[in-house]
Amino acid sequence: MSDACARFGGERADWLDLSTGINPRPWTPPEAMAIDWHALPDPAGLAHLEHIAAAAFDVDPRLCMAVPGSEAGLRALSSVLGLPGVHQPLCYGTHAEAFPSSPGASEASVRIVGNPNNPDGAITAREALLDALDRQEALGGWLLVDEAFADCSPQWSIADQVAEDRRLIVTRSFGKFFGLAGVRLGFVLAPPYLLRQLGRMHGEWPVCSAALAFGAAAYGDAAWIAATRAELPTRARQLDTVLQRHGLRPQGACPLFRLVASNNAQSLFEALARQHILTRPFAKHPRLCGSGSRRTIPRSNALTQPWPVQVSMAEPIALAALALDAVFGWPERLYRVVGHPVGLFARVIRTCERQWNRSNRSFARRRLLGAVTLALLVALSGGAALLLEGAIQALAGPWAWPFVAVAAWPALAQRSLLDHYQPVAAALSRADLPEARSAVSRIVGRDTAELDEGGIARAAIESLSESFCDGVIAPLFWLLVCGLPGAWAYKAINTADSLIGHPEEPLRAFGWASARCDDLANLAPARLSAVLICLAGAGGWRVLRQDHGKHTSPNSGWPEAAMAGALGVRLAGPVRYDGMTAAKPWIGQGGAPRLEDMWRARAIFLRACLLAWLGAGGVEWLL
Repeated sequence: MSDACARFGGERADWLDLSTGINPRPWTPPEAMAIDWHALPDPAGLAHLEHIAAAAFDVDPRLCMAVPGSEAGLRALSSVLGLPGVHQPLCYGTHAEAFPSSPGASEASVRIVGNPNNPDGAITAREALLDALDRQEALGGWLLVDEAFADCSPQWSIADQVAEDRRLIVTRSFGKFFGLAGVRLGFVLAPPYLLRQLGRMHGEWPVCSAALAFGAAAYGDAAWIAATRAELPTRARQLDTVLQRHGLRPQGACPLFRLVASNNAQSLFEALARQHILTRPFAKHPRLCGSGSRRTIPRSNALTQPWPVQVSMAEPIALAALALDAVFGWPERLYRVVGHPVGLFARVIRTCERQWNRSNRSFARRRLLGAVTLALLVALSGGAALLLEGAIQALAGPWAWPFVAVAAWPALAQRSLLDHYQPVAAALSRADLPEARSAVSRIVGRDTAELDEGGIARAAIESLSESFCDGVIAPLFWLLVCGLPGAWAYKAINTADSLIGHPEEPLRAFGWASARCDDLANLAPARLSAVLICLAGAGGWRVLRQDHGKHTSPNSGWPEAAMAGALGVRLAGPVRYDGMTAAKPWIGQGGAPRLEDMWRARAIFLRACLLAWLGAGGVEWLL
């Protein structure tokens, strides 16, 4: 803290210290507690403390020894055991310092396991620890379990397995859970002959009188211990919510601290320090930054200034949502029970359109009311998604992402696009033109009654390529950039554009805002879709460059031109709407698409979706 003040300014009182895992709400001794500072520590008081602590640890008092801090106990054990250490890949620094590894040593060693581990908060299962103990005993070594944070949840502890005939050592810390690190009190639980050797090292008075009094009283305060164990998980979830709100993914099961991994960990540390929030970076692991649970969470909301950290949605959510959509789509049975969120959007839009898009209102007023409709829809969809995401994170903490993925799943449409596209190709395969026309009429707005094979294939391929942007890449893009609210706000905009964003009357004015916002929301996704289609089709770049601007939409021409170029066919061109022919320019070079081109387009679509999956995973790795 002194170094932080010197480097970043401020006094200690100005700082929020998240750099340790020490309980910020310490146990408070009773006012009547008297400590005799004049006399040496009482041996009877030491025995009393060790009996009370042993009862708290569920161990025989003969196997419990008080030491001046668990770290001091670890270093003393190194001298007593005289064996090399085997550590966890990410471990407390004293483990490696006290028990250096020695590749040339014999098989006998001290295997040190932090449980919970510091700094990643990982929990090692009891069965795994017992298996490790059996292996160490067979080799003539020891298992040393550092339970400095185990008072938070006693079910993690293996202290009850310490026995005279077992090569198991457990260390415990008083200062972490009770929030009194300055008392310098810890315990070593080990066979008596080992404790006698430690006793000779520490002498007759291993801990001070204050430690004896504080330790005995604190371990005997069952009410405070129970209340603190109940409160710590709630405070940890509050910290998780703050971290996740700013795009950070906390790790760890110990409620006294969290670990965050980021390629920008040093920048994150410095950005927080400039706001007088102290965390702990790890020099040997530059992607890691640690934080402890503190007294109050609201001050952590100072995390509002921009720093070069990550976007607000972690890609396991995106990948899980993509997987759910690819496997299940939106099942018909589920649709019959709960419908689909887009259906709710449509009802809101139609209600507003009926009430506000009346011919007796001026063009400007109808355009304004159309913008209000869109703003209302985006606020409802994005706001509901934001509240849902926050509630999930508050309830599930680090395990929120699978539940958020389920909430994001309906925003994607990989499976739905194929489910509507494939019946068209299947009907053409049977030379059943009436059925093919009927199937394609479900996915396009043009007149289909007189389409031949080429016209049906052209309509279906155009729909697949455009919908690859609207139904897959755009919602995925906004999910990655803005989280669950981004995905559903986009779906609201896209639905509004589909229903009212038309240039013809009576929707020209009322749908103007929806059409323009959809153009803006698809600006980047459309171009990304085109690139993925060209990559998946191993070509089409020249047609993409030359013809993407021939479409009336500033975005739809990109994936369409990419697909036309990859297939070597012509898309777009003249089409009929409500009996009237619209003279649209051709996109692409070559002949009209046929059945075989439909199957090739399907393969390109699938490969492009796979590339999107890989891209989401790549973004995850970069962050």
